[in-house]
Order: sequence, then structure tokens, then C-alpha cells
Amino acid sequence: MKVKIFGSILTASALLFVIPLFLSAHAQEERNYTHASTTSIQEENVNLQKTKDFFDDLRGLVNAISPTSTPQPEPQPTQTPSQFTANVCDVAVGYWWWDARRFPVSIYPNGRILADDPSSGGRISATWTCVDPNQGLVQISWSTGITDLMKIMDQNRMSGDNGGAGVSAVRRDVGL
Repeated sequence: MKVKIFGSILTASALLFVIPLFLSAHAQEERNYTHASTTSIQEENVNLQKTKDFFDDLRGLVNAISPTSTPQPEPQPTQTPSQFTANVCDVAVGYWWWDARRFPVSIYPNGRILADDPSSGGRISATWTCVDPNQGLVQISWSTGITDLMKIMDQNRMSGDNGGAGVSAVRRDVGL
């Protein structure tokens, strides 16, 4: 009988040491799992934010090219002699060869400009405003950050500068 009690005491003592070690190891595994799970969720959130940022940037680029929410065809630039006398700045509307590099520029009556400038990465956009209709001064703000101040010389030529260099434009259909 003494052996049975001694054996039970020994078993109970062993359990007192083993169970806390087992629980401690199990708790550590749970913490590791929770940390891994939290880290995985954090990484997933970071990846989702990066994806969202990418699409926000992409949306911004698309809006820079086409700020209207529904695609609408661009009005075709036109110019008639009677418009020349009404507002000299309206002469800017049309198709131009821009600068010494002679890249194509299309100026629209709604204040938008589209151009294909290989040195600026291809398709660029701009807005234009009439600064002085009496003198035919037109300000063009390019998406590249450059601003050209142009004077309309006649129906086929504009000349000006961008604060660093002279700029000229000739109407494309004239072929100058």
C-alpha cells in the first residue's frame, strides 16, 4: 500500500511539473500563431494599400488625360476668318507644329490641349487661357510643369517664351 501511495505521489508531482511546461509550450505556440497571423494580416493590409495606391495613381493619370467622367469626343479645332476679328486668342484653336522640335499640338476651344512630345515621354496635355484678347496673348500650362506665354502673330504663327527659352508654333496645315 505504501508503494501505491508513493507511486501516486510521484505521479502527481510529475504532473505538477509536466503540465505547466506543456501549458507554457502550448501558450508559446498560440502566441507564435497569433503573431504570425497578425503579421500575415498586416502584410495583407500593406499589399492592399499598395494596390489601392497604384490604382489611385492610375486613375489620376487617366483623369489628367481625360478629366471628364464620361468619355466625350473632342471637338475638332476649327478657325474661320470671322473669328479672328472677334477674339484674337481664338486663333490659337487648331493644329500646330510646336517649337523647333516641331511636335504636333492640338488646341481645342474648350481650353484643352493634347500633344505628342517624345522628349517629354509621349502624350502630354495642357490647358490654355487667353491672357489678353486685345494683344492676342495666350498662356499655356503644360502637364510637364512648363508654362508658355505665346503671342499670336497672325492666323498661322505664334511666338513666345517659357521663361527659359523662346517658343514658336506654326499652323500644321500651312506647312511652314
